[in-house]
Amino acid sequence: MKKVIRLTEYDLTRIIERVIKEQSSVSNPSNSSVIAIYNEIVDAVEGFGTDPHKLLSAIIRLKNQNEFKYLLTLFKDKKTGYSDFFEMINEEFELDNWKDAEFLMSALKNINVFTTAFIPTNHFGVKIFKGNFKLINYGYNNEIPETPETKKKMESCRTLWGKVLPNAIKWWRDWLSDPITKKKFLSNYKDNPNTANKYYYPKYFELLNKIKLNFYNNNMISVNGIKVEKDAIAFVIGSDGNIYANCTFNKNQLEIEEVLIHEIQHMIYDIKPLNPNKKISSVFGKNDSGKESKEQIKSEYLSYSLNKNKTKKYSPEIIAASKKLNIDPRYLWTLKRRANSKMAESDDPGYICRETEKMSNIASIRRTLGIKPGQNITFNMIRPYMTQDMETTDFHWFLLCWAQRGFTDINKMLQNINQLALKQNNQSQQNSTPPTNPTA
Repeated sequence: MKKVIRLTEYDLTRIIERVIKEQSSVSNPSNSSVIAIYNEIVDAVEGFGTDPHKLLSAIIRLKNQNEFKYLLTLFKDKKTGYSDFFEMINEEFELDNWKDAEFLMSALKNINVFTTAFIPTNHFGVKIFKGNFKLINYGYNNEIPETPETKKKMESCRTLWGKVLPNAIKWWRDWLSDPITKKKFLSNYKDNPNTANKYYYPKYFELLNKIKLNFYNNNMISVNGIKVEKDAIAFVIGSDGNIYANCTFNKNQLEIEEVLIHEIQHMIYDIKPLNPNKKISSVFGKNDSGKESKEQIKSEYLSYSLNKNKTKKYSPEIIAASKKLNIDPRYLWTLKRRANSKMAESDDPGYICRETEKMSNIASIRRTLGIKPGQNITFNMIRPYMTQDMETTDFHWFLLCWAQRGFTDINKMLQNINQLALKQNNQSQQNSTPPTNPTA
């Protein structure tokens, strides 16, 4: 005799839900792939410790925003030990996982999922992950919908940068129009002066006539088809005249002008450097950085960072330079530590002394100091920036290269700077030569 099973309404409902779920996973390959991704995440975080590489390798396989939304629903089974994706990251990532956190945010941004996290720098100047990883919003067409507050900030940003741009263009127009600048430029390329005079120099002024500002903030992926640089105050690509300004940063009028002068130099450099690379590089003396491996640089950086005693044991080069300059060695120690930090943590260690960057730094410094063609930068002008009584971004990066090159003799460095793209007569050269004792 067959056994008869009578199903209640509750039983029928459960069976129908299970069948629908099973059919959904079969008929929707996307859901199946997300489930596989979730299982990899579970494997990455279970047990002692987390495998960030395995976790991130799973995340980057998400194809779109909908798959991410579905992934979030899977955490309710708590197989990861957490009922929430963001809670898992905040709990599992350690302080030194800041690069993993940045990679994760970038990967999610590629599928229009915008997140944020607290990634500050510690007192050694090293980035660290401090949690607070969370969802900002689901984006649409490359950006988060503007709120009234962000819209107002963007409008204010556009107005201020637009107001300052003519000043920066005029500064460059005046600098390039000065006969002293042009004479030095032609002497730099005396092997082919006709091409330099009739082709390259006019290109500079054509550039100044077509400069255009493009604005973005760190909630955007791209602007006018160009991927944004969220860590940059502004950036350029080639010499097409477009400057991309980041409205996330609050900058005053003077700071914006310095940034614009810096970026315009990059475009001028891409047309034809005002000075040959060899001449720019020689400003700071011989480049020995290539002899040190990244591991050696990190080791040196850590030795500087861990030396926290009040009576620091300064290196011979710092002691010698501080005595010659009559500057407290702690300022030079700080510069050297920061320089090593930038080189040790960067994927592009050469950036710190790259020729186009140094020329942009020097151009901005000339604007800050009010230097005109034929005038010299003196030690007394730059001393307050060495002692941190004054600071600008371009001065900071300029001095970092000086520190990285071993604190080049200040007299020689200033002479090299003052010979870049300008020509003094004999009398002005005599009057501008830095003294043997820079503090005199």
